[in-house]
Amino acid sequence: MLYPDLCRLSLLRPTGANNDDEASGSNDPLPPPPSQRARVDPDAPAAETGQEAVLRQQELLQLILLSVADGDFQTLCTAAVRWCSLNNPHRGMCDEGVWKALTKKVFPNAREPIGYRRGHLPEPTHPKGWFVYLCKQHKKLRDLQREWAPQAVSIEDYALDVDRDLARARADEARLTGVAKTLSTLRWQLGRNSAFEHIRAALLARIEANRRAVDESANRIRDAYSKGAQSRPFYNGRLSAEESEWMLRRIDKQESYIRELEPDPAANLASLEAEVERRRRIALESMVSNDMRHERAERARVKEDALLEEKQKKWLADQEAKDRRDAVLSVTMERARVLLVRTRNRHAGKGQWRNVSLQLGKLEQERANWGSFSNRPAVMERLARGLREAMDALEH
Repeated sequence: MLYPDLCRLSLLRPTGANNDDEASGSNDPLPPPPSQRARVDPDAPAAETGQEAVLRQQELLQLILLSVADGDFQTLCTAAVRWCSLNNPHRGMCDEGVWKALTKKVFPNAREPIGYRRGHLPEPTHPKGWFVYLCKQHKKLRDLQREWAPQAVSIEDYALDVDRDLARARADEARLTGVAKTLSTLRWQLGRNSAFEHIRAALLARIEANRRAVDESANRIRDAYSKGAQSRPFYNGRLSAEESEWMLRRIDKQESYIRELEPDPAANLASLEAEVERRRRIALESMVSNDMRHERAERARVKEDALLEEKQKKWLADQEAKDRRDAVLSVTMERARVLLVRTRNRHAGKGQWRNVSLQLGKLEQERANWGSFSNRPAVMERLARGLREAMDALEH
């Protein structure tokens, strides 16, 4: 996050006020006599004038922002909340006006909060809550980008400019392809409904513009290859293609929401293009929700598979301890796996290689179904004999 410009703020109050009122005559009425004057507590603080309130607010903003410039806190938002929560005097000074001024300073284009949003959690309407909410939305985007960034090969890791150009083009192509999918989903959702006829042309124009951008990225990729760029894995192997698509879609959704929170002052929010983007964001939200459901289901499946695998390992260890034939079979199956790897590229004996793989697969399937010499001796003996014979044929 860029720090705001502090040059316009000053800790010094303006001086040099003249005494024109005292030098010239005044039409103000004379003060009342002492007997009619209200008694004033000498220890009571003087009432704050409007100018003093404004100056106090500017001084508070300056102190909070300078705490960031001095490096006391990692982010401006954290600095503001910590400063105003430091002690009772600080909490008393950070009134609604200060939080509104901070929001205006840090997020100058932020719109007003919407207390109720259909299908969403309400946005906080209190000035402090709104400031913190905006901070959290930017933090959420940064966290998503940081979560995805380690999965992609760093562009700066490439030594040659042409390789960096290739990596940037591939990254742009991946992002634009994701946008194209959301636009296609939106087009399908609108269908032939005449109620959306007014934005159909704008949607098709957006689709065409995005298609041209994808083509331009593809041309950049071809150009980089023609200049000698080396093809390298785009990801470090930590994400599948589907998982990467999910992550890019979440980033796209959060970026779109932040653009809606802080609209460009030069943009026409009533335009058809803005309506298309708003509906695309709704489609994105639905797609991201589906992604998260699939991701939760996949995590549950992986966890269940891991528990099952651990349970089968314990069961197999018990079977091997009870019956020596199961222990011998485990050693034979491991020898078969090593043999398959060693002879994978051998041109001769392809039929024998496939037979070993087939017999090993049958035994693995039988054991996955809790089969052992203790409960299925005839079946296990037949399968073990078939594997030994297939291995002998391959080895000789």
